[in-house]
Amino acid sequence: MPKNVRYMVVPVLLLLVSREVMAQNLSLSVKLLNSSHKYKVQDKSRDLEAELIFPSQALVGQIGYAYKTSNENLSLSFEHSLSSAHPTGTDTDWYRGDVSVYSQSKTSLEKYYALALNYEHSVLENLSIKTTLFHKYWKLDWSETRQYDYIDDTYSEFPSKSVRYTQTLNGITFSIGYHEELFSIPLSMSIGAQAAKHKSVDEHLLRNFYTVSQDWLYGYLGSLSAELMQGAEGVLQVVAAYEILSGESDMKFYSNNDFKYMTLPASFETKQKSIQLQYTLLF
Repeated sequence: MPKNVRYMVVPVLLLLVSREVMAQNLSLSVKLLNSSHKYKVQDKSRDLEAELIFPSQALVGQIGYAYKTSNENLSLSFEHSLSSAHPTGTDTDWYRGDVSVYSQSKTSLEKYYALALNYEHSVLENLSIKTTLFHKYWKLDWSETRQYDYIDDTYSEFPSKSVRYTQTLNGITFSIGYHEELFSIPLSMSIGAQAAKHKSVDEHLLRNFYTVSQDWLYGYLGSLSAELMQGAEGVLQVVAAYEILSGESDMKFYSNNDFKYMTLPASFETKQKSIQLQYTLLF
Protein backbone atom coordinates (compact mmCIF):
# COMPACT_ATOMS: atom_id res chain seq x y z
CA MET A 1 0.00 0.00 0.00
CA PRO A 2 1.42 3.46 -0.91
CA LYS A 3 2.63 5.65 1.94
CA ASN A 4 0.05 8.37 1.28
CA VAL A 5 -2.74 5.79 1.56
CA ARG A 6 -1.39 4.46 4.87
CA TYR A 7 -1.31 7.98 6.27
CA MET A 8 -5.04 8.29 5.53
CA VAL A 9 -5.88 4.98 7.23
CA VAL A 10 -3.99 5.52 10.51
CA PRO A 11 -6.26 8.28 11.93
CA VAL A 12 -9.31 6.13 11.32
CA LEU A 13 -7.77 3.12 13.08
CA LEU A 14 -7.09 5.28 16.10
CA LEU A 15 -10.78 6.06 16.36
CA LEU A 16 -11.56 2.38 16.87
CA VAL A 17 -10.71 2.81 20.55
CA SER A 18 -12.55 6.10 21.02
CA ARG A 19 -15.22 6.06 23.74
CA GLU A 20 -16.94 9.15 22.38
CA VAL A 21 -18.37 7.36 19.35
CA MET A 22 -22.16 7.23 19.69
CA ALA A 23 -23.06 5.22 16.56
CA GLN A 24 -21.36 3.06 13.98
CA ASN A 25 -22.52 2.39 10.43
CA LEU A 26 -21.24 -0.14 7.91
CA SER A 27 -22.26 0.49 4.29
CA LEU A 28 -22.13 -1.70 1.20
CA SER A 29 -22.61 -0.26 -2.28
CA VAL A 30 -22.63 -1.04 -5.96
CA LYS A 31 -21.87 1.78 -8.37
CA LEU A 32 -22.08 2.31 -12.11
CA LEU A 33 -19.06 4.48 -12.88
CA ASN A 34 -18.51 6.28 -16.17
CA SER A 35 -15.13 8.01 -16.41
CA SER A 36 -13.23 9.82 -19.12
CA HIS A 37 -9.55 10.78 -19.16
CA LYS A 38 -8.49 13.22 -21.84
CA TYR A 39 -5.27 15.00 -22.58
CA LYS A 40 -4.11 17.30 -25.37
CA VAL A 41 -0.43 17.90 -26.17
CA GLN A 42 1.09 20.49 -28.51
CA ASP A 43 4.37 20.79 -30.38
CA LYS A 44 4.21 24.40 -31.57
CA SER A 45 7.62 24.28 -33.24
CA ARG A 46 6.31 21.70 -35.75
CA ASP A 47 2.67 22.87 -35.70
CA LEU A 48 1.50 19.49 -34.34
CA GLU A 49 -1.26 18.72 -31.86
CA ALA A 50 -2.71 15.50 -30.47
CA GLU A 51 -5.71 14.62 -28.30
CA LEU A 52 -6.20 11.23 -26.65
CA ILE A 53 -9.40 10.16 -24.85
CA PHE A 54 -9.51 7.11 -22.55
CA PRO A 55 -13.08 6.26 -21.47
CA SER A 56 -14.08 3.63 -18.91
CA GLN A 57 -17.41 2.14 -17.87
CA ALA A 58 -17.29 -0.09 -14.80
CA LEU A 59 -19.35 -1.78 -12.12
CA VAL A 60 -17.71 -0.87 -8.83
CA GLY A 61 -18.11 -2.35 -5.37
CA GLN A 62 -17.67 -0.17 -2.30
CA ILE A 63 -17.44 -0.76 1.43
CA GLY A 64 -17.55 2.03 3.98
CA TYR A 65 -17.44 2.48 7.72
CA ALA A 66 -18.64 5.54 9.63
CA TYR A 67 -18.34 6.86 13.16
CA LYS A 68 -21.01 9.37 14.16
CA THR A 69 -21.64 11.71 17.03
CA SER A 70 -24.55 14.10 17.37
CA ASN A 71 -23.20 16.59 14.82
CA GLU A 72 -20.09 14.95 13.30
CA ASN A 73 -19.44 12.08 10.92
CA LEU A 74 -16.04 10.55 10.19
CA SER A 75 -15.99 7.79 7.59
CA LEU A 76 -13.63 5.70 5.50
CA SER A 77 -14.54 4.05 2.20
CA PHE A 78 -12.79 1.79 -0.27
CA GLU A 79 -14.01 0.92 -3.76
CA HIS A 80 -12.71 -1.38 -6.50
CA SER A 81 -13.82 -2.22 -10.01
CA LEU A 82 -15.69 -5.53 -10.34
CA SER A 83 -16.28 -5.67 -14.09
CA SER A 84 -16.12 -3.27 -17.01
CA ALA A 85 -17.35 -2.65 -20.53
CA HIS A 86 -15.07 -1.87 -23.48
CA PRO A 87 -15.87 1.62 -24.79
CA THR A 88 -14.00 3.19 -27.70
CA GLY A 89 -10.98 5.39 -27.08
CA THR A 90 -9.78 7.87 -29.68
CA ASP A 91 -6.48 9.42 -30.75
CA THR A 92 -6.64 12.46 -33.04
CA ASP A 93 -3.58 14.20 -34.51
CA TRP A 94 -3.56 17.57 -36.25
CA TYR A 95 -0.92 19.06 -38.54
CA ARG A 96 -1.22 22.77 -39.29
CA GLY A 97 -4.78 22.72 -38.01
CA ASP A 98 -6.00 19.80 -40.14
CA VAL A 99 -6.61 16.23 -38.97
CA SER A 100 -3.63 14.14 -40.05
CA VAL A 101 -4.17 10.83 -38.22
CA TYR A 102 -7.25 9.43 -36.47
CA SER A 103 -7.57 6.12 -34.62
CA GLN A 104 -10.12 4.24 -32.54
CA SER A 105 -9.31 1.52 -30.01
CA LYS A 106 -11.12 -0.83 -27.64
CA THR A 107 -10.48 0.43 -24.12
CA SER A 108 -10.08 -2.06 -21.28
CA LEU A 109 -10.12 -1.00 -17.66
CA GLU A 110 -7.51 -3.29 -16.14
CA LYS A 111 -7.76 -1.82 -12.65
CA TYR A 112 -9.56 0.90 -10.75
CA TYR A 113 -9.65 1.57 -7.01
CA ALA A 114 -10.24 4.52 -4.72
CA LEU A 115 -9.87 5.28 -1.01
CA ALA A 116 -11.54 8.22 0.73
CA LEU A 117 -11.46 9.66 4.25
CA ASN A 118 -14.43 11.97 4.97
CA TYR A 119 -15.14 14.38 7.80
CA GLU A 120 -18.59 16.01 7.90
CA HIS A 121 -19.78 18.57 10.45
CA SER A 122 -23.34 19.85 10.86
CA VAL A 123 -23.45 23.62 11.19
CA LEU A 124 -27.24 24.02 11.05
CA GLU A 125 -30.18 21.64 11.19
CA ASN A 126 -30.20 21.18 7.40
CA LEU A 127 -26.70 22.31 6.50
CA SER A 128 -23.31 20.61 6.78
CA ILE A 129 -19.75 21.08 5.58
CA LYS A 130 -17.56 18.20 4.45
CA THR A 131 -13.86 17.64 3.82
CA THR A 132 -12.57 14.58 1.95
CA LEU A 133 -9.07 13.25 1.36
CA PHE A 134 -8.92 10.80 -1.53
CA HIS A 135 -6.62 8.52 -3.50
CA LYS A 136 -7.68 7.15 -6.92
CA TYR A 137 -5.98 4.93 -9.47
CA TRP A 138 -6.85 3.88 -13.03
CA LYS A 139 -5.05 1.52 -15.40
CA LEU A 140 -6.40 1.37 -18.96
CA ASP A 141 -5.25 -0.43 -22.12
CA TRP A 142 -5.98 0.09 -25.80
CA SER A 143 -6.22 -2.79 -28.26
CA GLU A 144 -7.82 -3.61 -31.64
CA THR A 145 -6.71 -0.20 -32.92
CA ARG A 146 -8.05 1.00 -36.28
CA GLN A 147 -6.08 3.92 -37.69
CA TYR A 148 -6.43 6.14 -40.74
CA ASP A 149 -3.58 8.35 -41.94
CA TYR A 150 -5.03 11.24 -43.96
CA ILE A 151 -1.63 12.47 -45.14
CA ASP A 152 -0.46 9.14 -46.59
CA ASP A 153 -4.06 7.99 -47.29
CA THR A 154 -3.47 4.65 -45.56
CA TYR A 155 -5.54 2.46 -43.21
CA SER A 156 -3.97 0.21 -40.55
CA GLU A 157 -5.14 -2.24 -37.90
CA PHE A 158 -3.24 -3.29 -34.77
CA PRO A 159 -4.95 -6.15 -32.88
CA SER A 160 -2.50 -6.31 -29.95
CA LYS A 161 -2.24 -3.79 -27.11
CA SER A 162 -1.11 -0.45 -28.48
CA VAL A 163 -1.28 1.98 -25.53
CA ARG A 164 -1.37 1.66 -21.74
CA TYR A 165 -2.48 4.66 -19.68
CA THR A 166 -2.32 4.96 -15.90
CA GLN A 167 -3.43 7.87 -13.76
CA THR A 168 -3.09 8.46 -10.02
CA LEU A 169 -4.89 11.22 -8.13
CA ASN A 170 -4.20 12.31 -4.54
CA GLY A 171 -6.45 15.15 -3.52
CA ILE A 172 -8.84 16.98 -1.25
CA THR A 173 -12.42 18.23 -1.61
CA PHE A 174 -14.45 20.82 0.29
CA SER A 175 -18.21 20.73 -0.07
CA ILE A 176 -21.46 22.05 1.40
CA GLY A 177 -24.42 19.76 1.92
CA TYR A 178 -28.12 20.57 2.24
CA HIS A 179 -30.54 18.04 3.73
CA GLU A 180 -34.33 18.21 3.39
CA GLU A 181 -37.44 16.07 2.98
CA LEU A 182 -39.58 16.11 -0.17
CA PHE A 183 -42.85 14.16 -0.07
CA SER A 184 -41.52 12.39 3.05
CA ILE A 185 -38.37 11.29 1.17
CA PRO A 186 -35.10 12.42 2.82
CA LEU A 187 -32.88 14.14 0.24
CA SER A 188 -29.30 15.37 0.39
CA MET A 189 -27.60 17.69 -2.09
CA SER A 190 -23.98 18.79 -2.08
CA ILE A 191 -21.66 20.91 -4.19
CA GLY A 192 -18.00 21.65 -3.73
CA ALA A 193 -14.51 22.25 -5.06
CA GLN A 194 -11.57 19.90 -5.31
CA ALA A 195 -7.85 19.80 -6.07
CA ALA A 196 -5.61 16.81 -6.76
CA LYS A 197 -1.96 16.10 -7.47
CA HIS A 198 -2.03 13.88 -10.54
CA LYS A 199 0.49 11.62 -12.20
CA SER A 200 -0.20 10.26 -15.68
CA VAL A 201 1.92 7.72 -17.54
CA ASP A 202 1.14 6.96 -21.19
CA GLU A 203 3.03 4.00 -22.66
CA HIS A 204 2.98 3.78 -26.48
CA LEU A 205 3.73 0.09 -26.71
CA LEU A 206 4.08 -0.10 -30.51
CA ARG A 207 6.20 3.03 -30.83
CA ASN A 208 8.80 2.39 -28.11
CA PHE A 209 8.31 5.48 -25.98
CA TYR A 210 6.33 6.66 -22.97
CA THR A 211 5.35 9.96 -21.39
CA VAL A 212 5.11 11.13 -17.78
CA SER A 213 3.14 14.14 -16.50
CA GLN A 214 2.77 15.41 -12.93
CA ASP A 215 0.98 18.50 -11.70
CA TRP A 216 -2.12 19.78 -9.91
CA LEU A 217 -5.64 19.52 -11.32
CA TYR A 218 -8.59 21.59 -10.08
CA GLY A 219 -12.34 21.23 -10.43
CA TYR A 220 -15.73 20.82 -8.81
CA LEU A 221 -18.19 18.11 -7.85
CA GLY A 222 -21.84 17.68 -7.00
CA SER A 223 -24.12 14.92 -5.77
CA LEU A 224 -27.77 14.17 -5.04
CA SER A 225 -28.97 11.32 -2.82
CA ALA A 226 -32.42 10.04 -1.89
CA GLU A 227 -33.38 7.63 0.88
CA LEU A 228 -35.47 4.85 -0.62
CA MET A 229 -36.12 2.76 2.48
CA GLN A 230 -35.37 2.84 6.18
CA GLY A 231 -35.80 0.05 8.68
CA ALA A 232 -34.55 -0.97 12.07
CA GLU A 233 -31.53 -2.72 10.58
CA GLY A 234 -30.51 -0.37 7.79
CA VAL A 235 -31.07 2.36 5.23
CA LEU A 236 -31.21 2.00 1.44
CA GLN A 237 -30.41 5.06 -0.66
CA VAL A 238 -29.49 5.99 -4.20
CA VAL A 239 -26.72 8.51 -4.96
CA ALA A 240 -25.96 10.28 -8.26
CA ALA A 241 -22.70 12.20 -8.57
CA TYR A 242 -20.64 14.18 -11.07
CA GLU A 243 -17.12 15.55 -10.80
CA ILE A 244 -14.47 17.06 -13.02
CA LEU A 245 -10.77 17.90 -12.68
CA SER A 246 -8.64 19.75 -15.22
CA GLY A 247 -5.32 21.53 -15.50
CA GLU A 248 -2.05 21.87 -17.37
CA SER A 249 1.27 20.08 -17.04
CA ASP A 250 4.57 19.48 -18.79
CA MET A 251 4.60 16.15 -20.63
CA LYS A 252 8.02 14.50 -20.59
CA PHE A 253 8.86 12.02 -23.35
CA TYR A 254 11.13 9.03 -22.67
CA SER A 255 12.52 6.30 -24.88
CA ASN A 256 12.20 2.70 -23.72
CA ASN A 257 15.68 2.88 -22.18
CA ASP A 258 14.43 5.78 -19.96
CA PHE A 259 16.21 8.55 -21.88
CA LYS A 260 14.24 11.81 -21.76
CA TYR A 261 14.36 13.42 -25.18
CA MET A 262 11.55 15.99 -25.23
CA THR A 263 9.18 18.05 -23.05
CA LEU A 264 5.93 19.51 -24.38
CA PRO A 265 3.02 21.44 -22.80
CA ALA A 266 -0.16 19.45 -22.23
CA SER A 267 -3.63 19.90 -20.74
CA PHE A 268 -5.59 17.24 -18.84
CA GLU A 269 -9.22 16.61 -17.98
CA THR A 270 -10.79 13.81 -15.93
CA LYS A 271 -14.58 13.45 -15.63
CA GLN A 272 -16.56 11.03 -13.48
CA LYS A 273 -20.30 10.32 -13.55
CA SER A 274 -21.82 7.70 -11.28
CA ILE A 275 -25.03 6.32 -9.87
CA GLN A 276 -24.78 4.28 -6.70
CA LEU A 277 -27.09 2.05 -4.69
CA GLN A 278 -26.00 2.01 -1.06
CA TYR A 279 -27.23 0.01 1.93
CA THR A 280 -26.12 1.18 5.35
CA LEU A 281 -26.34 -1.26 8.26
CA LEU A 282 -27.29 0.28 11.59
CA PHE A 283 -25.95 -1.32 14.76
